[in-house]
Amino acid sequence: MPTTNQQLWEAVDKTAPEYTEAYTLPSGFVGTSVNASYLIKRATEQFGPLGTGWGYEILEERIDEGAPLNLDADGQPMIMGKTHTIKLRFWYAYENEIAEFIHYGHTPYVYKDAFGIQYDADAPKKTLTDAIKKCLYMLGFAGDVTTGMHKRLPPDPGPNHSAERKRQEAADKAWLDDQARLIEEAETLSDLEALYKGAAIRLKSRWDDAGLRRLTILYAAKKNTLEHAEPA
Repeated sequence: MPTTNQQLWEAVDKTAPEYTEAYTLPSGFVGTSVNASYLIKRATEQFGPLGTGWGYEILEERIDEGAPLNLDADGQPMIMGKTHTIKLRFWYAYENEIAEFIHYGHTPYVYKDAFGIQYDADAPKKTLTDAIKKCLYMLGFAGDVTTGMHKRLPPDPGPNHSAERKRQEAADKAWLDDQARLIEEAETLSDLEALYKGAAIRLKSRWDDAGLRRLTILYAAKKNTLEHAEPA
């Protein structure tokens, strides 16, 4: 049976909204992540069980050193940022042939976030998952997400949702404005971090990308101000 070059892509590019989740990087970038188990299930549906119809081999595993995360009194680096990296060979059975290609996965291993220097003991597991997901993305899995055409499932509005939605939107805006004001008025780094962390958890749970981006920008600016403020 003749096929088109995009047949596989078109068979797997639609993503169930309930298996997606918003995420925000410290830079303020907002993206959409797809559940790894969901992608693996889709690959099993398409190719067969892992190890029979598709699979992978770790060709290389390493720790890459990055920029310094802090400096000593003389301005010399103390702790360096590190990234865990895997080089993966991915293979799959398709139309009675075995195809393969190589991709990479990365995970911050030693890094600095809003709450200080962090160490991730689960980095190897996360890097492998990242590499597998990237390989599946290359084949078209969750293609609607990677091409920016995917829309996350909105919450069920329920009955009489118009008036309730307006009321909730007004309450959410008032709360967000209040959090923004508190962040701008924070007097210490510990107060600032506690405010931002609590607000970020709530915004992520609501998938409020715009609100999270707004507070992240305010947080970064206020943190910079407090860190460079002269002691009284």
